[in-house]
Amino acid sequence: MSAPPPYHHEQQPPPPSYAPLPPDAAAHGPGNAAARFFGGNPLWVLLRLALLSVGVGLVLSAFGIRPWNVLYYIRDLADFAILNVRHIAGTAWGYFLVGAVVVFPIWLLTRLLGSGRR
Repeated sequence: MSAPPPYHHEQQPPPPSYAPLPPDAAAHGPGNAAARFFGGNPLWVLLRLALLSVGVGLVLSAFGIRPWNVLYYIRDLADFAILNVRHIAGTAWGYFLVGAVVVFPIWLLTRLLGSGRR
């Protein structure tokens, strides 16, 4: 293998494939973690979210949708999902038991009969 070409003083070495935190990350300011979490300056992100919320609220209000309606819908959706998960899990458990009565004895026989060949 040949050595990589030397870097000239105008060139920057390629960045690493990951960006490790510097050992003195606290020295870069307390807003650094917040900026990484928010994806930018937290105040600007919150301002954009507030303006977007007002715009979406105007559109939803034009269709007669109110905040409590959305919360009730989410609650009803969660109740419906919980009831159906119980039903699906009960049905799946029954299918598992019926299949296990056939599959596990066959598996056990193949393991026992195959162990004499080794």
